[in-house]
Amino acid sequence: MTIINIQQHTNPLHKEKTVSIVSTIVLTCQRPKPNTATLEVVIPPDIINEETSGDMMVPEGGSAKLVCRARGHPKPKIIWRREDGREIIARNGVHQKTKAISVEGEMLTLSKVTRSEMGAYMCIASNGVPPTVSKRMKLQVHSIYNLPFKF
Repeated sequence: MTIINIQQHTNPLHKEKTVSIVSTIVLTCQRPKPNTATLEVVIPPDIINEETSGDMMVPEGGSAKLVCRARGHPKPKIIWRREDGREIIARNGVHQKTKAISVEGEMLTLSKVTRSEMGAYMCIASNGVPPTVSKRMKLQVHSIYNLPFKF
């Protein structure tokens, strides 16, 4: 088999200008007749630390936005979980709240946080190519009523 033609395409999802990620290679062979095959190169997930949140402190009743960005091919799926296994609480409106063991998406928004939501949250990135990677973010909630009083 002789490789006659190779076409390289850079994955447009990645913004780095110095890194070229090959997502598809087209091989053309001649024997006895030309055949074309496509080879897809898979890349394991990698969390982009510069675009991902770190530990955070918010006041009780405030909001927290945790962000997790990852690269890889295919594009990684982001799942959020609490490290302690407890449910993540999402509040919508005054009396609406939903609980879930995991939440999908690059951004986890927690509103009207209480001290019970304080703890470590895990951002887990996977795309079917081992290894799955994760980052731990600690959320601290401080009470606005814990002010020192002098009598």
